[in-house]
Amino acid sequence: MKMMVLLLGLIAIIAFGISLVIGRQSPHLLVSNCQSCHLASNEITPKNAYMLLNSQEVLCASCHPNAIKASHPSGFSPNRELPDIYQLNWENKLTCSTCHDIHSDKQGLMVTNRKGKAFCHDCHQASFFDNMKDLGTSLFISGHTVAQNEPFGEKIDSFSAKCIECHSNESGNLAITLTNNNSISHSNGRVSHPIGRDYNEAAKYGGYRPIKSIDKRINLPEGKVSCISCHKAYAKVHGEGVFAGASQYKLCNSCHDI
Repeated sequence: MKMMVLLLGLIAIIAFGISLVIGRQSPHLLVSNCQSCHLASNEITPKNAYMLLNSQEVLCASCHPNAIKASHPSGFSPNRELPDIYQLNWENKLTCSTCHDIHSDKQGLMVTNRKGKAFCHDCHQASFFDNMKDLGTSLFISGHTVAQNEPFGEKIDSFSAKCIECHSNESGNLAITLTNNNSISHSNGRVSHPIGRDYNEAAKYGGYRPIKSIDKRINLPEGKVSCISCHKAYAKVHGEGVFAGASQYKLCNSCHDI
C-alpha cells in the first residue's frame, strides 16, 4: 500500500512537471542550433554574438519568408537617432532585432509593449505620415503586412487578403472590390487585375515571362499574383507602385511578354 502511494505521488509530480513545461512558452529559437545563425563555433558570448553567418534579414527569412516580403524596411542606416530601446547593429543599421527581441518568450517578441500609432511615433514624427493617403492608418496596424486568408479561403494570398480587409470598406478612390473571378476592381478607374492566380500555371498559356526573369521588386507570395506584386506595402506614399515614377508599361511588361 505504501509503495502504491509513493508510486502515485511520483506520477503526480512528473505530470505536474510536464504540465509546467507544456504550459510555459519556450523562448524563440530555443530548439535551434546556435551555429545556424552565429559564427562562433564554441560558446556564444556577448562579445561574439554579433558575428552572424549572414544578415539578419536573410537569417530571419529562412523561417519567416512572408514577413520579409512586405514589412517595414530593414538592413539600412536610419538618418535619425532612435530611442535607446531600439538598438542598431554593429554597422549602425536597423535590423530585425531593432524591434524584435529575438530570443524572447514574450508574445510577439517585441522589445517594447507599445503598439500601433504610439509604436510608430517612437521613431517617426507625425508629419512623416501626413502625405500618405490614409495618414498612416494602414501602417499603424503592424510592421508586417500578413493576414490569414479567411474569409477568402484559398482563393487569394494572405497579403491581398489584408489589403482587401481595409480597402473593401473604404470609399472614393481608395475603395477596391474583389470580383467573382478574383479580379481587383479599383474604384478610381485604374486597370482591374486578377489576384490569387498561380503565376506558373498562368504562364503555361503563353504571353508571360519566365518567373525567374521577373524583377525582384515584384513579389509573388506563395507563387501567386498579389496586391504586393504591383504595389509597395510600405512606402511614404501608401500603395505606391513598385516602379514608382516609371511608366505603366514598365510594370505591365515586367510579367506580360506581348
